[in-house]
Amino acid sequence: MIKTYRSINSFKFSAAITVGGHVRFIDFLHGTNFPEIKNGTFSTDNKELQDAIEKNHLFGKEFQLEVIEQPKQEEKEPENLEVITSEDVKNVQQAKEWLINNKGLKLAQLPNKEVVIQKALENNIRFECFQ
Repeated sequence: MIKTYRSINSFKFSAAITVGGHVRFIDFLHGTNFPEIKNGTFSTDNKELQDAIEKNHLFGKEFQLEVIEQPKQEEKEPENLEVITSEDVKNVQQAKEWLINNKGLKLAQLPNKEVVIQKALENNIRFECFQ
């Protein structure tokens, strides 16, 4: 997981953090004071560094945890997925027609491209034109 920390009082700030017995300097950068004040940030996915930052005496006084980002899970396509080529289906309208004619879906079930793609995947279909 990636944690992003934000400086509380400065758009550019450096802190000395002890990690595994070694001092490491981290820089809170990319802050601005125009057109609006935005303090600097530092991001890391290093668990040992995250723990050291959060145990540091400056944590909560000079910088704080802003956001935690979980890595995105890659969606696996079903193994028995049927691929409909771009020669057969070239756009959303044709994809809708294909699903109606071949999978018995109703037009009202397919209001937009995202739903068409979702319904296709539910029926183990992938339209090449959307990749």
